[in-house]
Amino acid sequence: METTELPRPDAEESTSSSSLPSAPAPDASRPGLPPKRLFALAIVASMLAGLAAWLIGEGTLTVFEPPPNMIRAMGLLLNRPSFEARTAAELKNVSLASGIHGACLGLALGIVAGLTRGSLRGGIVAGLSGLVLGFSAAAGASAALLPSYYHQLDRAPEALSHDLVLPFLIHAGTWAVVGAMGGIAFALGLREKGKFAAIVVGGVLGGILGTVVYEVVGSLFFSDARTTEPLASNWAPRLVGKLAVCVLAALGATQAAVATPGPNRAKSGSA
Repeated sequence: METTELPRPDAEESTSSSSLPSAPAPDASRPGLPPKRLFALAIVASMLAGLAAWLIGEGTLTVFEPPPNMIRAMGLLLNRPSFEARTAAELKNVSLASGIHGACLGLALGIVAGLTRGSLRGGIVAGLSGLVLGFSAAAGASAALLPSYYHQLDRAPEALSHDLVLPFLIHAGTWAVVGAMGGIAFALGLREKGKFAAIVVGGVLGGILGTVVYEVVGSLFFSDARTTEPLASNWAPRLVGKLAVCVLAALGATQAAVATPGPNRAKSGSA
């Protein structure tokens, strides 16, 4: 008598499971952030930040004025504030403009980063953090760097009028801090702890590159606007500076966010 051997259930399961298409393995190299959306929103937000910083800055150019110093010359009573009083007032005005610049960029990049991540609350928190940090750090950097410019202006004004290095260093130092604070707000909004340093460095480099753009454009197209001074004498180069720093700092921070591998992807890639 012949007996037929029934197939084992586990054999059927293995056969059927082998015939089904296997799910694709997750791509460890694919970035977790939507790069195109992030770049687009960062560019729009940074342009709005630069425009807002310029508009607010134009309305606060002379908030601080030197105390009057009345002197009589040729029978006329004239107001001639001292050099120290004028430079002290200008330092405060420039520091205020720099603080507004940093605050606007930090607010914009913090909010847009949180929205990209899908968290309105996170964006608001990061944006407010960027506003406070951006204002205080950028205003502080400007206040710390400008005395060296005014010292040179008092000691050798003719030499300073032909000096391109010191004005560039003053602008670059201040605007690098603006970019750094924007990068910090951006990283806080994205919650990318493993990329925090790279995003901040990207913002710094963008701020420095924005300074280069400002200096080149100023020398080529606004030669009469005194662009080597802490604040240019014309509104157009001031607008160029605000926009160039904001946009390039945002691009630098965004590029670092999407290009730098996070710690989990780095480990999986090396395995």
